[in-house]
Amino acid sequence: MIGDLGKYYTSLAKAKKKHGVYQFKDNIIKYRCLDMPNYYLKKIQSRIHRLLSNIPMPSYMHGSVNNSNNIIHAIQHTNHKYFLKIDLKDFFPKISNTQVFNLFLENNFSVSVSSCLTKLTTYNHALPQGAPTSPLLSNMVFRKTADKLHLLALKNEITFTTYFDDLIFSSNNSFENLISQFLDIIRQGYFHISHKKIKYRKDLCEITGVIVCKNSIYAPYKVRQRAKSNKYVFAYVRQIERYNAALINKMNGAMSEG
Repeated sequence: MIGDLGKYYTSLAKAKKKHGVYQFKDNIIKYRCLDMPNYYLKKIQSRIHRLLSNIPMPSYMHGSVNNSNNIIHAIQHTNHKYFLKIDLKDFFPKISNTQVFNLFLENNFSVSVSSCLTKLTTYNHALPQGAPTSPLLSNMVFRKTADKLHLLALKNEITFTTYFDDLIFSSNNSFENLISQFLDIIRQGYFHISHKKIKYRKDLCEITGVIVCKNSIYAPYKVRQRAKSNKYVFAYVRQIERYNAALINKMNGAMSEG
């Protein structure tokens, strides 16, 4: 099986959905190219995922992390005024099997085991979109670069978080002059930046599908409109509202104690 894993994958294009609604660009449905492992390989990858889940991840990472989600990720940036969003291009496909192999070595797996695990979790020399191991492995491979971004952010009183290929920075002080340094760190890690999606914002920012403004969060207008006719979107909006209510209660509690 290890010698010829290609036959255990099926490549397909899947229409993109968000909260049960198809995503469009120029009135055309957007598709995501997936490499799906078959039942037997997926079962093995799921076991590998459980093994790797025992390796602790830094608090600034929120994608594919236990007890977190896109809303909790956005909440980390409340009460801030300035925001920087950086999107990594082709995140999974650009992570090579060599990077994955080195990752296993760095986590004290032997050369032979690292080689075996790499073959079981990569396809066409990269992380396959569709494998249960890819989200966690992408975090682990990116961590070296993310740690450097986190350190620079801390030195400048900036909050830094990641949600897979979405990198978010925020602060109460303007830090536009540091953008080039953040970008240089990403490039030095051999990750690819989507330059069209570099956005520096003031006062309000949409972060992983959630609007952050001062000490509150809420769903974007288009999402709230769709919630009127889509039960899945309605449930998502209500979830954001519950998190926001908890934020307000926490803030009021802190004020009363003060």
